[in-house]
Amino acid sequence: MTRIGLSATPELFERLFTEGQLEELRSLGELHLHLDPAHLATELAGSTLDVVVTTWATPPVREWTDGRTPKLLAHTGGTVRPLFGDDGVPAGCVVVQASAAMADGVAEIPDATRDRVLAVAEALGYAPDRAACSLRRRSTEQICLVIGGFDVYREPESGAMAEAVAHLWATGRRRIAYIGRQRETEQFHAGEHVEGERLVALEAAVRAHGGRMEPGLVVAGADDRAQGYRAASALLCATEPPDAIVSGSSRSAVSAIWAARDHGCSIPEDAAVLGAGTIPEAQVTRPALSTIGPPTDADFDDLAALLFDRLTEHRSAPWRQVARPWTYTRRGST
Repeated sequence: MTRIGLSATPELFERLFTEGQLEELRSLGELHLHLDPAHLATELAGSTLDVVVTTWATPPVREWTDGRTPKLLAHTGGTVRPLFGDDGVPAGCVVVQASAAMADGVAEIPDATRDRVLAVAEALGYAPDRAACSLRRRSTEQICLVIGGFDVYREPESGAMAEAVAHLWATGRRRIAYIGRQRETEQFHAGEHVEGERLVALEAAVRAHGGRMEPGLVVAGADDRAQGYRAASALLCATEPPDAIVSGSSRSAVSAIWAARDHGCSIPEDAAVLGAGTIPEAQVTRPALSTIGPPTDADFDDLAALLFDRLTEHRSAPWRQVARPWTYTRRGST
């Protein structure tokens, strides 16, 4: 009989499995429930499990297998790497990591693996529902207030983007590339409405100077540093490389500077680089990264005042709006 161990705290276990699902699991084999991830080694002492389902906070495999390697290890967290450390996957153990395999932008999951997982999900008719997931987690990951009136806080980006593009245009840049997030770049290439303000603002600014965004220069890669590096490398190695790269995040813009350096390009002579968002690294890269982002001197006192005014106001008051436009900070990369 197959022995199955579920490493989940009682609280998490109740959220993960319904009674019907429990019956299904019991029909598959001998089930060991409520294994506390922090004390997995003690719970498994003297027993050999064929299948182990792990969650967040599970210690490294070598601390709880005691030489008895499970045949299948299924992990529900964002990455399995902390489970193995430098030892690698135990011999004879198959690892399944469904949550990461179904998520775009997880660099350590091979495309072939992700395609197989998504194919199975499609065959089963699985489609995650955000509202249902929030109900199951008992958390919407949002702060909501229902008060007799509301205020609006905005950080418009278009003005800063227009100023940055005006500088790029004045310095002779015409082939402007954009490294964006997966969703907005897909919408751009599909001819759909682009939800991201950044790419919309860039397009508008380029059009204002009589130019256009070339489809081949709009790529995904702003979601993490590794993707940003690969995206910038591909752009710079193209037959007709861009003379400016605008990134949807400053993290991937820093990676673009590294990629340019590794490919023998000079910044900003061969290609200018602009990031979006204010991060400390922008000032210590070489050259320093030019950015658009919130004013560096913003202390958000006015935003806090709006919130407390609403909480202490006994009657409904007219709604108010606070707009703090982003600014363009020119440094060495442009």
